[in-house]
Amino acid sequence: MRAAIRIVVLTLAATLGACTAHAQSDSASDSSGPPSNLPAAGAGTKDHPMRVSSGVMAALLQHRVEPTYPPNANGISGAISLVAVIDPDGNVSQLTALSGPDLLREPALAAVRQWTYKPYQLNGKARYVQTIVIVSFTPPK
Repeated sequence: MRAAIRIVVLTLAATLGACTAHAQSDSASDSSGPPSNLPAAGAGTKDHPMRVSSGVMAALLQHRVEPTYPPNANGISGAISLVAVIDPDGNVSQLTALSGPDLLREPALAAVRQWTYKPYQLNGKARYVQTIVIVSFTPPK
């Protein structure tokens, strides 16, 4: 339950930030520009991946590798929040841990690096995307 709440909070925070930026750019521009529903120039490139919700990307997940619980974690449980960049082929090209117990971060990173996704497409073209991934750990019994 706790991981689901984090996903919602992170997704809402990213959405609110995008809405604020969009509102600011709308107020500063005239109406002669491109329609506001089009992606920004360069969006979805290696240098400027598009932000896509974790729910959308979870639906595109094709191959998931489960993390290995570290033997020295001594019963620690928790969720690791990661920022992932997925390339147009569906491979994880960049991965950074944001939060979670230190002993669980490396196993989470090692597992998610092996995940593959169906490529995210916009207007018929596969794009680079950035998303949040949550990996939850519970100690083995």
